[in-house]
Amino acid sequence: MNYLSIPGEVEEIIRISKREESYYVLEEDEGLKKILDELLDSRILVCKVRAAFSLGDENIDFQWAPSRIGSKIYEPSNEELRELVVSKYLLPVKISESAEIDLSALDGGLTLIVGRKGSGKSNLSKTLIVRIIEHGGRCLVFDINGEYEPTAMRSKFLVLKPGENMFLSIAGLGKELFITLMETIMGLPPSSVWELRRILDSLENRGSLNLKNLWNEVFFGKFNDLVKEALIRRLTVLKESGLFSDEATDLDKLLREVSDKAIVINLRGLPKPFRQLIVETVLNKVVKMLEDGEIKPLFLFAEEAQSYLDEKTWEDYITRMRHIGLSVVFITNEPDSLMKFVYRQADNCFIFSLMNENDLSYISKMSKIDAESLMSLVPTLPVGKCLAFGNVTNNIPMVLSVEKENVFRTGGTRKVLLEAVSRN
Repeated sequence: MNYLSIPGEVEEIIRISKREESYYVLEEDEGLKKILDELLDSRILVCKVRAAFSLGDENIDFQWAPSRIGSKIYEPSNEELRELVVSKYLLPVKISESAEIDLSALDGGLTLIVGRKGSGKSNLSKTLIVRIIEHGGRCLVFDINGEYEPTAMRSKFLVLKPGENMFLSIAGLGKELFITLMETIMGLPPSSVWELRRILDSLENRGSLNLKNLWNEVFFGKFNDLVKEALIRRLTVLKESGLFSDEATDLDKLLREVSDKAIVINLRGLPKPFRQLIVETVLNKVVKMLEDGEIKPLFLFAEEAQSYLDEKTWEDYITRMRHIGLSVVFITNEPDSLMKFVYRQADNCFIFSLMNENDLSYISKMSKIDAESLMSLVPTLPVGKCLAFGNVTNNIPMVLSVEKENVFRTGGTRKVLLEAVSRN
């Protein structure tokens, strides 16, 4: 928004300097005086064309300037916008009383939810999960902050906490996956990997493949002391983690069952190696079952995904996801820490308030929106509003309201001083 300059800056300065003289001459003509005042105070809005609609309500090429005589420029009402945009959604759903998105656009796509803490990211992600479940979809959630634990959420979410009501077993993982995890996550040297494979083959042939028998075979076995020490050190970490048990959780059964609840893996409090172990294990199972056609396509919601799997691993999953039926949603408050390829391949994005120019510059790499619009709109967003763009809004950037009232009473920032004030 700028002041209207006609036809140039110098002439405008002269006109302003001569205003009092002009008014003196025309002081009796109040109508003309009013016109001159309005002219001096006129403003011009420089806008970007997002879409064009013909009278037949079809998208048309907008690489043209509208007629000055036959066109009228005005701010459309919410009803008109809904008719022009939302009416084209395949599966319109409300994320608040005044905002709708095309839920079908999340299916088979890569979606980002970014914003600073307390801006509304968690509330939006939970709302999307509930809407997906209501329409027959299935969701798997990696919860880094334990936001899905409260009793009020048990009707919509099945929460699995590793070491409490979720356990892994070597037999359940399978020999090859267990070896891969020991090698990549636990850092087992190649010489020890060879010995581990030999022991696992022997246990598998005897039908006694579990952590207890593996420990005994390693501890009492007669082979190289350095290899034995490397194996014992890593197996001790696994035993003390409490993540492994012979009575393992049947993840295959949970993934196969048709349920009206999202499966949530609570990663809160786990050291990074164990988070990585759990996530890699679950994702390997999901991908294999999807590839084999054992389960229906599902949605994966990953909070702060960069904190438990490296870029190469995520890139592999993202590359294959469209073909195997995995729709991914990343949620983060650190846009610059998320993998670069995610922004290049993202289909949808919900951006809550961000003030840091580096964060905005990072997000602007997305091809769905221009950097100028991003830089001008996002810093001004209040809490509870987001800039949505991509397939979810028919590729027209829209500022949407997300309900401030969090129906689950979670995800907010706990404050000590305000709690003390309320008690007093």
